[in-house]
Amino acid sequence: MIGRTYLERGEPVVVLIRWNGPGPRNVLIQRADGSKVVRPFRGLRRPKEETPMPSVNPPTNAKRRDLQAQVITRDGGACQCRTGTPTACGRPHTCGAGRCLTRHTPAAPLHVVARDDIRPESAAALPPGDLIALCDSCHRALLTRRRKTRNRTVPVPDALF
Repeated sequence: MIGRTYLERGEPVVVLIRWNGPGPRNVLIQRADGSKVVRPFRGLRRPKEETPMPSVNPPTNAKRRDLQAQVITRDGGACQCRTGTPTACGRPHTCGAGRCLTRHTPAAPLHVVARDDIRPESAAALPPGDLIALCDSCHRALLTRRRKTRNRTVPVPDALF
């Protein structure tokens, strides 16, 4: 899926990143004009023959794996959630003195996410220092906390007419 060319309304696009889990399966795509957009994977079609994309260089799986490995091994392969930090999930982590004790394993891999609450297309370009590795429970709790604390102001127009 990643690095493959698909058709979006008849125009070729390349899938750069995908997100799995509950809810919609979103992907970051790069269009022929170079713009990057996050959209649902549903609706993208495989071309009958491989449609070449001019001047599009999707990140390779090796680069992505290297970035993930860098972030995960930074803390010895453990979840980087700490109570009292801005990236804390909100759970107490009492048995670890404020630190999550979950380790990275093939059966329960850690999620690499941005430290700050930013849009996914911006997070895809962050360096390893701005990313953290979280276990599944901390990741889910952090996303829920971020979603609930986002500023949801509605722009007020200057005038009705």
